[in-house]
Amino acid sequence: MLDIEITDDDINTIEEELSLEFDEKRRAVLKDNTSIDVQACPGSGKTTLLGCKLLLLAKKWKDIDRGVCVLSHTNVAKDEILKVLQKHPAGYKFTKYPHFVGTIQDFVDKYLALPLLRSCGLQIEAVDDEIFFEKFKNSKIGVYRYLSCKANKQDEYVYSLNFYPDNNELKVENLDTDKKITESWRKKIKSVKKSILKDGIIKYKEMYNFASYISVQLKGHLVKRFPFVFIDEMQDTQQFQDDLLCS
Repeated sequence: MLDIEITDDDINTIEEELSLEFDEKRRAVLKDNTSIDVQACPGSGKTTLLGCKLLLLAKKWKDIDRGVCVLSHTNVAKDEILKVLQKHPAGYKFTKYPHFVGTIQDFVDKYLALPLLRSCGLQIEAVDDEIFFEKFKNSKIGVYRYLSCKANKQDEYVYSLNFYPDNNELKVENLDTDKKITESWRKKIKSVKKSILKDGIIKYKEMYNFASYISVQLKGHLVKRFPFVFIDEMQDTQQFQDDLLCS
């Protein structure tokens, strides 16, 4: 952790520059240099407080190779954070390298999953569940037609197909959940899934699978690269996202 001290004088200056006023609880959050969880009702100004915290850090940030990582769940939340940063000249530096402000999905794609997939010779064209579903449904092998006859809720079954990288191989999840599917058709289903991935189409959840696989090796690097990490609206984090963030 970088030793950056935020003082009352620093906060007073930000208040004047942005025409804001912070009570003692908010001031305590702005000065805190430890890992904390800020909880408040919707509309109470948590994102604005986060933006001001970033501005205070930006004014004192000297490192050119390490940055602050700010994760949100939606592009709307990301844009709101960027809007606060852009209100002040010092905030601009936090909108570019070595800092990152974006959604958790963007971070997972950029720093973990995509580099791994490219190293495996795969060029991803789209991360999208619906595109994958349409590709699977229209496969010439006819696996979707087969599933409509053999599997209950075949659409849910298709959406549950996920690759997990393990020992440089790709595994498909939940292929054995429906005993009506024969082994030969299981192989066909897996073949179609691999073919779609080779075409550069991958599902959102699968990006986390690949990210989790490589994060173990990159943990030390990422901790050094981003000594400060902020997560906006942490309560919206799904379990598989939380597992990755805590790994």
